[in-house]
Amino acid sequence: MVKVLIATQNCEEKTKLCQYLANDNNLKIFESNNGFSAIEYYNKIKPDIFIIDTNLKNYITILDKLSYSRNEKNNCNTILISSTPNENIKISNISKLYKTFYQPFEYEDVFDTVEEMSQFTLDKKIDTLFLKTNIPVKSPASEKVRDAIIKCCHQPELIYDIDTLYTLVSKDFKTTKGGIRSSFRTTLKSLNSFKEKDNIPKFSILNFFEKNEDVTPKRFLEVSSNYLLNSKNNI
Repeated sequence: MVKVLIATQNCEEKTKLCQYLANDNNLKIFESNNGFSAIEYYNKIKPDIFIIDTNLKNYITILDKLSYSRNEKNNCNTILISSTPNENIKISNISKLYKTFYQPFEYEDVFDTVEEMSQFTLDKKIDTLFLKTNIPVKSPASEKVRDAIIKCCHQPELIYDIDTLYTLVSKDFKTTKGGIRSSFRTTLKSLNSFKEKDNIPKFSILNFFEKNEDVTPKRFLEVSSNYLLNSKNNI
């Protein structure tokens, strides 16, 4: 499910946006009508796509505050909607903006952009990562590893605190830390066997894992989260 957060004070505009976005059952819509709740919501739900209208007077401050962390600063997930024609928009962190729509615009075009962006969400990138490293996209073990990767992308410090990470993931899946360790062993076994073969394409991410050495959970999370957060890299 792709999470979309809409921040606007214009009820009519929000209604139209929601009507268009409702055409995709894979989108889960969250709404905010003021700057404080927009930041609070954003940090709570970690939306894949953020749509913000310039009718929020503090929209620049919102984007600035969401750009404090390195991960969010480089997270190009925002659609900016200009509330007035020919508006002079000055955003300090351009790298967070995916696209800007100026009045007048078609809501169908916004929907098409959301559809385009939904193909590059973190979950989609993890699917690609798993496919190219011979890890099952969907399995009880890999789903736990996926959850750990997502947590590390949002909180990079967890990469260096594996015990806390295992505790958080174990709560999500109502299991034990030992169960999470076992899932990593199962998942990385596939990767370790795959990377040792001589006749496979050498995807760039595999170059970071030494041959004849097993990939540890810490090393896997470190390399994976770095690649997933850098959209310019080719897995």
